[in-house]
Amino acid sequence: MTITFFQKYPKSDEDQSGPKSYRLDHDNFGDVLRTVYAKGVITDFEKIQDDPIQVKSRVKVEIEGYGESDYIPLFFHPKALYWDGPDEILATDFNAEGKYHEKAWMSFRGGDEVVVLMQPEAEGDELKPVAVLGFADGVPRIGESIIKVDYTTLHYLDDTKIYTIDGETSEQVLWQDTYIEYLPEDHFRYLRMVEYEGCYTDHQYNYYGDLDEEKLGPDDINLALLTEITNSINDVDVSTTTGFWTQPLNNWTVPTITVGYKYYTRYVIPVGALLYVIEYLWSYNTFDATADPYPGHSHKKATNVIDIIVQAGLNSLENYEAAISKNTKTPSQRWDDYFDYSWDYEWSEVIDGFTRQESLDCLTYVFYNFNYDDIPHVHEKIPDMGNLKFYVRPHTKEELIAAEMWPKEE
Repeated sequence: MTITFFQKYPKSDEDQSGPKSYRLDHDNFGDVLRTVYAKGVITDFEKIQDDPIQVKSRVKVEIEGYGESDYIPLFFHPKALYWDGPDEILATDFNAEGKYHEKAWMSFRGGDEVVVLMQPEAEGDELKPVAVLGFADGVPRIGESIIKVDYTTLHYLDDTKIYTIDGETSEQVLWQDTYIEYLPEDHFRYLRMVEYEGCYTDHQYNYYGDLDEEKLGPDDINLALLTEITNSINDVDVSTTTGFWTQPLNNWTVPTITVGYKYYTRYVIPVGALLYVIEYLWSYNTFDATADPYPGHSHKKATNVIDIIVQAGLNSLENYEAAISKNTKTPSQRWDDYFDYSWDYEWSEVIDGFTRQESLDCLTYVFYNFNYDDIPHVHEKIPDMGNLKFYVRPHTKEELIAAEMWPKEE
């Protein structure tokens, strides 16, 4: 005997349309009567390894009146092609022994409300959770693997004027006046966060498409990366130093002001069952020199990325809260930790549940410099790691409604 569980798909162009059934085979009608569907909340994913982080499509769920389950399979059929792996595992591949779809974990996050199949192990036993069938609201989610990042680069142009002693053309330079105009350029990238293998091939560096390319999904449908991540930490310590600068040709002493900004920036990015913590240690400095009452003025601006660390953990409510809130050091303390040259990465934040992704050099490099070898005059760019904006696919009901992707009621 077969019972069919239906889930309703959105009518949006971004998602599949029409009902999709999940079949569960029962030995007899008595087995049907012993089967119950309960609502649960995902509390944990079964992790295979920490670095690079990998999970399988098995989760723990919390069910009212029952408690937390053991790991049970995600008996959820992912959308075809989202995301077939470089290891030749397809999104729709089914693990018969484990009773889960290999890529189903990419569609779920910690805290999701799901439909749980409850069955007894034997006649007379109590019901227990045996599989997650889908989302409690009946709206499936497409597997998450790609994120979008927007950022602004600043390029500068120099316009130099020369002043002389008598105001006329002369070989002896009195003062050089440099005006620096900063030209902003807005760019975006699509980044692969899960498929690491072969990311160095042809210098793709885990990008999904080219610079500023509106990339579609594997089925040529919009990826709908519309939900902005707004959980960043961007701390700064500011120091001001005054001094003097000697004009080389005339031996003039000019007062100077140098302002240094030491930054620590953190982004927490959810990608299906995984959470990525991106940490930046970077500096921003300005130098000003003015010689009154002469017209000369020099202004310089420079930014330098000191170090970057990528951590990853499971996407649970507990891990998310820790990742967006734990912040135990000032930027200056982190700066001192880095420049003690012990190379122990103590400047980074140690967060329970997360592991530094040492094996993901390629992914780390992408976050280090998004516009490497793509924008003209790359040597003149002034990156600002504090102005990055990350976008992911809407996942919660509130996010789907805000993106106008929630299905209309019949």
